[in-house]
Amino acid sequence: MKLSEIVGLVPGAIIELEKSADEELDILVNNKCIGRGEAVKVGENFGIWVCSIGGAKERIEAISGR
Repeated sequence: MKLSEIVGLVPGAIIELEKSADEELDILVNNKCIGRGEAVKVGENFGIWVCSIGGAKERIEAISGR
């Protein structure tokens, strides 16, 4: 999702994921994978538990769009 779409989410919005609930999710910046995580529920909220994150070089390249 684009950041503008995430900011526009309202309570009750549903985000459909292309993976099953127990599979790791890719964390993307500019369509480049910078890490992996798992979907979690915390109380009434959902989030992503970050399992691994790439190095600084990969993150900077993803942010800069290289």
